[in-house]
Amino acid sequence: MTLQRVVAIVIRPLLIATMLVALVLGLMTLTAQHWRAEFFGVVLGASVWGYPVLMFGDMWAAYTGKISEYHRRFYGEVARDLWIAGASGAVIMLLYLLSSARYEAFSFDIVSASVPFLVVGIHTIVHITRMQLAKRSIKRAVKWVMFFYIAIISVVAFYVSVHIASGAYTLLSSTWLQLTLFCASLFIFVESRRTQFVLEQAELQPSPTFLAVFGKLGLYELVAQHASEWNRAVAVELQEANIARNGATANDRVSDDWVVNLPKQPPPLPHMSESASDDP
Repeated sequence: MTLQRVVAIVIRPLLIATMLVALVLGLMTLTAQHWRAEFFGVVLGASVWGYPVLMFGDMWAAYTGKISEYHRRFYGEVARDLWIAGASGAVIMLLYLLSSARYEAFSFDIVSASVPFLVVGIHTIVHITRMQLAKRSIKRAVKWVMFFYIAIISVVAFYVSVHIASGAYTLLSSTWLQLTLFCASLFIFVESRRTQFVLEQAELQPSPTFLAVFGKLGLYELVAQHASEWNRAVAVELQEANIARNGATANDRVSDDWVVNLPKQPPPLPHMSESASDDP
């Protein structure tokens, strides 16, 4: 069965069903006093619920050889940390279950399982801000955006966790918030690792699974189109950096067709600055 067939029969219907369930349950948690602000949060949270479906579908496609070896290598690296973070979260939940303290249903911390994913994801984002590609560091503005993103995630996760533990929410609200935070933590964990993998490999390959799901929307297809340009620019930058470092001549340039036919002035690398000393 082709990937497109699997997406049409399994992944896309399951994705839509999961998000609809999340939306309906989220709407049931709205309060009369703040329903307008809460409605935005419910819509955003419902979209996050669909990420595990996409991730495991993409992982399945990688391990069954329906997409390239590039993605299989990525999920091979992620799987190790995924098992470690998952086991850590399971241990934390087990401690709650075996604890002599009494917990009400609405205060039982499903969110505890998301803590390892969130911590590893935040650590990976911090590591990304220090990475270089072809002697270029990430621009200062992008770094500040990443740090601001980390701060928002941390504050929201801490606020929600404290209120859940204190029994401030109903059973339905508590369960919905905990599952939403778990899905968001998984998203941060995997996608931060994906960004790190792209920079380490100096190559960007959009997922065919994601493209099959979102291709009709045009957004992910646009990313796929620009990926080849980015890869070509990175190849030239790395080649020139290697020549400068080793004192190579023009005859020592890489002779692969996809490098030989590159334009003399490739497009600049997005979000990268010339100096490696641009750290905040």
